[in-house]
Amino acid sequence: MYEDEYYYEARKKENAKLDAELAGTFATVIGGLIGAVLSCLLFLLRRFDVLSSGLASLLFYMLTY
Repeated sequence: MYEDEYYYEARKKENAKLDAELAGTFATVIGGLIGAVLSCLLFLLRRFDVLSSGLASLLFYMLTY
C-alpha cells in the first residue's frame, strides 16, 4: 500500500511540474505577442507617414467594400 501512495504522489508532483511549465509557456507567448503589438504601434506612431497611409488605405477599403 505504501508503494501505491508513493507512485500516486510522484505522478501528482510530475503533473504539477508540467502544469507550471505549460503556464510559463503561455505567459511567455502572451507577453511576446503584447510586446510585438506594442512595438508595431510605436513604430507606426514614430513613422507617421506609414501610419497615415495605412489608415487611409484601410478607410478606402472600408468605404468601397
